[in-house]
Amino acid sequence: MKTLFKFFPIFLLVLTLTGCIDVQYKMNLKTDGSGTIEEIVYMNSAMIQMLKGFMAMGNDSTQQKEFSLFDEDELRKEAKDLGKGVRYVSGEELKDNGREGYRAVFEFDDVNKIKMNEDVSNKTPSMGEEETPEDDITFKFIKGSPATLMIYMPEDDEGENEVEGQNEAAEGNEVESDSNSIQDEEWTDEMKNMMKDFRISIQIELDGDIVETNATNVDGSNITLLEVSFNKLLEDPEKFKKLKGLDDASYEETKELLKDIPGVKLEMNEEVKVVFE
Repeated sequence: MKTLFKFFPIFLLVLTLTGCIDVQYKMNLKTDGSGTIEEIVYMNSAMIQMLKGFMAMGNDSTQQKEFSLFDEDELRKEAKDLGKGVRYVSGEELKDNGREGYRAVFEFDDVNKIKMNEDVSNKTPSMGEEETPEDDITFKFIKGSPATLMIYMPEDDEGENEVEGQNEAAEGNEVESDSNSIQDEEWTDEMKNMMKDFRISIQIELDGDIVETNATNVDGSNITLLEVSFNKLLEDPEKFKKLKGLDDASYEETKELLKDIPGVKLEMNEEVKVVFE
């Protein structure tokens, strides 16, 4: 349940520092364990121009190339980060309604070697923190007819301690709760304009029919491991505020709450089993 306890603070941090970014990952998996990963990234064109200006001020223009979201050298490096034997096979720049970005396709022979990281902060130079293994989604594939895919979500090594610490902090700040509530409302209004296009999505598309699974979000042969669409989330501000309480909610409370919040899908299980053919 690590995603549940840590996701909302990370979500707010990413929103604050990366601006209007849209990151979509889709793994297309065949029954032999091979497949592709499609990555689509968009960012507001105005934000990109701002980043170009910041990068130009900090670099010697004779030594550094201009910042661009679509950088094939970086995508080849990303292929190595995704796992041993992963290959960057194609990419293209995209432009859409005041946004710029790219589509990239990676190819792999063995899903057992794949590591998908749920931290999107590395998509801009504004956040320089390295990805950590604790954020990795990993896989175990068993060939057969039907085939079995095990998906391991980031573990909640310190989830209970985090919740306890947050509860203690909340008790110590009861006096400031009213003023903090006002600040939260003002900040949310500001975010509506600044962050309205933020989205992150991680999906698995299976080349076959699902026979059995405990996955939380299933649509045909598609499994959504993580999805947050800020535009949809803001359709109901009251439910958005409730999302802040996920860190100290029980499993059943969280599951029930997420059913009723538009724009948010989280995998509720740390181990997901998918049998398909």
